[in-house]
Amino acid sequence: MIHLLKLEWLKLRSFQTFKISVILYIVLLPLLFMAVQAMFLNNSQAASTLSHLFEYPNLWDTYAYWASWLTFFVLVYLSVLSISSEFTNKTLRQNLITGIERGQYLMGKGLIMIMLSLGATFYLFLITMLFCFINGGSGNMFSGIEILPRFFVQNLGYMSLAFMLAVLLRRSGLVMILFFAYILIVERIIRYLIFLQLIENLEAGSYFPASVLWDVVPFFMVNSAAGLDQQITSIMLDPWVAVGVAAAYIALFWVITVRSFMRKDL
Repeated sequence: MIHLLKLEWLKLRSFQTFKISVILYIVLLPLLFMAVQAMFLNNSQAASTLSHLFEYPNLWDTYAYWASWLTFFVLVYLSVLSISSEFTNKTLRQNLITGIERGQYLMGKGLIMIMLSLGATFYLFLITMLFCFINGGSGNMFSGIEILPRFFVQNLGYMSLAFMLAVLLRRSGLVMILFFAYILIVERIIRYLIFLQLIENLEAGSYFPASVLWDVVPFFMVNSAAGLDQQITSIMLDPWVAVGVAAAYIALFWVITVRSFMRKDL
């Protein structure tokens, strides 16, 4: 297992785009937090109303939500890159010829995705802790830290879905277009056009993959803004229920990935 992880790490590290993506994540995450804080607290009235969102314990929910947007793009791109580049450069077949079995190859990809998700989660922990000391707060500084494992699951869910599409379609450009189109547009159309207008049961659409993954790390103002709580939470899953459903989807994505990969002519 360690050998597979090391092999995948050496391959991924050789990509210039990987290095750039990691640097961007490291640099942009704290800058994003500062920009969001400046945007919401741009005057004294807003500061008096919303400042608690940027103090612990609420700080964990706020920063995890905004960090999820950054990892949504960076980690998804890296998961697609890890497999599509090998289809393009014909290195996948070379790996299989040298003795690596297909199951081992996929295990290596899964391990590197887990490590990337863990790395992103650990960095979020470090940066959020830094802002906890800077911004201050009340109560236990660590009382909101339980969002970190949910953040990890969300990252793994996005990466697993994108990786499945990459195995099925092979073309990175097409995969990225389809992934973002489904997550950001198609599922919204299905949910609000079909489930709201035709079936008149919007809550049932909460169990689609994108909606589930959104609810794992929900919008940070759901439980804070007046009038927003009842309106939004009525169509949202409980975050820990969403984690369970997301785990089932992750398993499903990998079942489809394994079955497709084992049967493909590589």
